Amino acid sequence: MQYLLNGGLPPVVEGVWLLELELWDESGSVDPSDPLYILFAQGEGEDQLEDAIAWVQDNRIGSPCLADLNGDGSLDFFDVSAFLTAYNAQDLVADFNNDGQFNFFDVSVFLSAYTNGCP
Repeated sequence: MQYLLNGGLPPVVEGVWLLELELWDESGSVDPSDPLYILFAQGEGEDQLEDAIAWVQDNRIGSPCLADLNGDGSLDFFDVSAFLTAYNAQDLVADFNNDGQFNFFDVSVFLSAYTNGCP
């Protein structure tokens, strides 16, 4: 599928462009989303796009730390508490093995991720 910008006119400036989006609800009833990144390659080759994807992964997304549930960059009691709260509420955040069930296996995968630490 190909999308044309500027009504199909040639791009004004060639290059690789990064668009960062976040979704939110002005009423405050829904938490803002994590950032969504879209890369556009205007007149550039596949190599430049691949380099840009690698840059976004290294500099914007980073290595995931699955057990850091509160997102503060460190593993501590608050992450364990967040897991237990989500697990008791059967929140999908606590479905660590992604099988749609809440059981020992989720606890085991969470504890393993917690023990492995964050990069």
